[in-house]
Amino acid sequence: MGARPSHLAAVMAGAAMLSPACFGQASPPKVDLPAVGYRAEVRSAVSSPGAQLSATNESSSVSLKLSSEPRTTLAASVDQAGFATWSNWSVKAEAPLKKGEQQHDLLHQDGWGNSTSIGVDYIVFLTRQSARDKAASEKYCQIGQAARFEAEKRQLPAGTSEADLKQKIEADGCLVDNIRKYAPHLLEAVRAANGYPQAGGFLLGVSGALEFKNAKYYLPDTLAKQEENKRPWSIALTAGWNPQRVEKLLLLFRAEHKRSYEDEEAVTRCPVAGTTPTVVCVTGSFGPPSFSKSNVVSFESRYLFDKFAIAAIVSRNVSKNVTTVEVPVYLFGNDKVPWNGGVRLAWDSKDKDLKAGVFVGVPFSFF
Repeated sequence: MGARPSHLAAVMAGAAMLSPACFGQASPPKVDLPAVGYRAEVRSAVSSPGAQLSATNESSSVSLKLSSEPRTTLAASVDQAGFATWSNWSVKAEAPLKKGEQQHDLLHQDGWGNSTSIGVDYIVFLTRQSARDKAASEKYCQIGQAARFEAEKRQLPAGTSEADLKQKIEADGCLVDNIRKYAPHLLEAVRAANGYPQAGGFLLGVSGALEFKNAKYYLPDTLAKQEENKRPWSIALTAGWNPQRVEKLLLLFRAEHKRSYEDEEAVTRCPVAGTTPTVVCVTGSFGPPSFSKSNVVSFESRYLFDKFAIAAIVSRNVSKNVTTVEVPVYLFGNDKVPWNGGVRLAWDSKDKDLKAGVFVGVPFSFF
């Protein structure tokens, strides 16, 4: 067994028979948001665009997200180390669906629908870009070509010699796709040697939202109906990390400040009977909505498996001392169609009830 050359020795021997080349002639690939970044509900700041319906055993909502074409930038020169970036803007609309409501208009002729929230997100993803090392690039090129030669010479078509195969491999040059296929363990080293954007990176984002809320309630004494227009708003900062060695993992931290108006709990009341035998009762809130300010911090961990993705989100409302835990599981989609459908479990320390639900959606874009 010791006399038999190892696979690596065979590859290195084959490398010596091929002419040196370099990957540098190929243009560097564009940096992109990690695939796990797209696997999320569209209401998230870090997700794919789309239209989505979400429902639990207590509430439902509809969401729409439109995103601009991502903009990528690379270091000024592949001969200098730096950062490559991916960035884009998104506009989101979200509204609750009330029980018994057949439809909800996010936008109608009179303006935004009641309780519709309109938000804007800006996300930038940064990844390292190494300085090109021409000598290392040529070395990896030879190893990659030799690995391809060793793999393909076992299945040479009739009438094709090993010399013909070597000539064809040399003519094809050094392609990153061939490294990915025949020597995947060298892929990141090849990317670094050629000044390409590296795997993994850091994410920063800012979000803002404004809600159009038309609050309706009744005066306790007269049961007269009242209306008030409120404009709750929120602003948030997001930070994330995609480890270079675990590309399928994304960790996100989010801090949000909210100003909101909450309706009083709906009850049914009836006026004191007068001279008429019929009494008309009303059901609704008896008092104007109450204003509240809150600060929410959350931590999210996403992981992309081969056939599904899963997340764990823990949020803490530090103003109200309420903790919420959500576990969405993304089941629908593939590499070409970002996943935004699945099931979700949720729990909070206030109600202490376990909520189960589903969310379904489709990719949607105007760009």
